[in-house]
Amino acid sequence: MSDPWMTASGVARDADGKPLNSSNPRPYILSAISAIVVAGMMRHVLAASGVTSIPSGAIAGFGIGAFLIVPWMMTNNEFAGKPFQLTVIIDGY
Repeated sequence: MSDPWMTASGVARDADGKPLNSSNPRPYILSAISAIVVAGMMRHVLAASGVTSIPSGAIAGFGIGAFLIVPWMMTNNEFAGKPFQLTVIIDGY
């Protein structure tokens, strides 16, 4: 999926087809920090909501993804002028 994603998102590539910023550690560091922050907030929200079982956690996770994350990312991609295919790739992932 990396090639369709790079094409749809407009990532600049070198002669080998790798992203030009592939040696930059910043995206990986920020991704790790973001994942920790999101996990902490999700734990807080689920605990405050009384979600205590795997099935109810799965339903809550699906709801958060489908009704918060997908619309948010779709809006971001549309305002950035990115193709709808990028939204499908990212949100389907």
